[in-house]
Amino acid sequence: MERTNSLSPERTTRTNYATGENAARMKEALEAAHSQAHPNFKKIAANYGVSRKSLTQRYYGTISLNSSPGKKPYLSVQEEETLVKFLIETSGLGIGYDIKSFKILIQALLGKSGELLTDGWVHYFMKKHPEISMRRVEALDRLRSRTINEESLEFYFNLLQTAYDKVKLLSGGVDLAAERIYAMDESGFSLNMHSRYVIAEKGAKNAFTLTSNNREHVTIISYAAASGDSGRPYFITPRKVNNFLGDNFQGSKVNHSSSGYINDAIIDDWVDFFVQDIRALRGDRSLWCLLLVDGHASHTLNPKALIKLNEARILVLSLPSHSSSILQVHDLAIFGPLKTYYKSATSAYIRENGPQMTLSDLPKILQNAWFAANNPFNVKSGFRQAGIYPLDLEWISKNQNKIPILMIKSKESKFNVLSQKLSQKHNSHQLIKDLEPLNLSIEFPLTNKSGSEEITLKRRLSDILTKSKEMHQKDKQITYRKNILGENPSLPKILNEPERLKALSDKKNEIEDKKTEKESKKRKEAPSSQPNFGNDNEMEIEFGEINYFKPSFKRSKTNPVSFT
Repeated sequence: MERTNSLSPERTTRTNYATGENAARMKEALEAAHSQAHPNFKKIAANYGVSRKSLTQRYYGTISLNSSPGKKPYLSVQEEETLVKFLIETSGLGIGYDIKSFKILIQALLGKSGELLTDGWVHYFMKKHPEISMRRVEALDRLRSRTINEESLEFYFNLLQTAYDKVKLLSGGVDLAAERIYAMDESGFSLNMHSRYVIAEKGAKNAFTLTSNNREHVTIISYAAASGDSGRPYFITPRKVNNFLGDNFQGSKVNHSSSGYINDAIIDDWVDFFVQDIRALRGDRSLWCLLLVDGHASHTLNPKALIKLNEARILVLSLPSHSSSILQVHDLAIFGPLKTYYKSATSAYIRENGPQMTLSDLPKILQNAWFAANNPFNVKSGFRQAGIYPLDLEWISKNQNKIPILMIKSKESKFNVLSQKLSQKHNSHQLIKDLEPLNLSIEFPLTNKSGSEEITLKRRLSDILTKSKEMHQKDKQITYRKNILGENPSLPKILNEPERLKALSDKKNEIEDKKTEKESKKRKEAPSSQPNFGNDNEMEIEFGEINYFKPSFKRSKTNPVSFT
């Protein structure tokens, strides 16, 4: 419906039709123009109080609806949309652009090497396109990028479903309840951790905080149940500390290793602690439980611990390697807030007691932070985010943004065909056409500069993406060193099935026998460590293949001491 407006379309100043009431009027005028087969732009502009020229430009697509008056932009609307999709695509491949490299890219694409784009232009570009923004990145190493892909994740969730079914079968048809699903992980804590930010004078160049000079660390093994319950922590110290816990963490246990880290003996002891600690929580001990662990060798290749868990009716499932950031319950919802609370508590302790701290101070600093982070809400949230409980077989489709590479299972054969064409330097137009069935998000606008064969923005960005995908495909063929059972350590697996336990025990015994035999043989062949002495003036000491000689010497009148 048209409306009249007393405002004259003839204006002496430029009007911004990008925001506010002016934008609404322009939108209504444009809709009125599109509703007519042969619009009268002068009449429509007068009725809605907008500029006839601005209305005509928007009608024919010369400028976008929300264009602002001013200097002609570097990029057209279509080119900006192409760049936005390109930036999202490259970010998903792990080769995203920072502000500086993005400015260089734009200048190279436009062939304007002499013109320097400002940071303000980049920030305005991102403000104009709210679907992109600057994000803090997480380093993703080569092996992890190969592991976190759709195939391995699909294999894991299928195996998780198998574990659910197996526990139900072993429990006589009783469904796996939340209080019988556990996740275990470990993390390190030191006395010199501190808050990253403090309130200081605005503009201060050097803000600092006191920390302890004690660099010792403690590893803590934690477990939680899908019901929201969190178990008692298990502490691993780098040396034996008398009365380490004091009055803190009642019911917890302390062990020590020379490194302060986890090992087979520690895991064996933790299993005994864990089985006892969950007795009240699991209820009926005739029903089987499920425990999820990471792929550390002390968890996956420790027959003694796995046999104990099997005897306690606990099925053990390992996660895919390098996937703890998206699948590990503690990394998703517990350890993050725990470290934050602990750092704050450490800073508070130093303010009250000074930076002189010992290992025995750690439990009393950690205790309140531990219980604050291990609350039922965080625990349940971790299991839900990981897709463990409730079991979410649609996790992959719901969390595509967490898969940092474009590796779609159903497109694998097409990727191989594309790689072959790339290696043969296939026609670039055909390459772009071949990219379409690979479900890429970019649809490049057709642009042509004066009808010449100059490489356009579309072609340039296509080349960057196809080369990136080609390198990714070539790098996909990574061979993993198999473990002692000949398994691929990167894949998830059910760890304590009877057949695997028997094979693992036999292999461990075989390795121990060979080690004992080798050490015995080495002791027999070792040379005597007793030195062989010659006469008083010459001494020869044999250490393997190196001989050390003591030179003889005599005295004379001219030379008090001369060596021969």
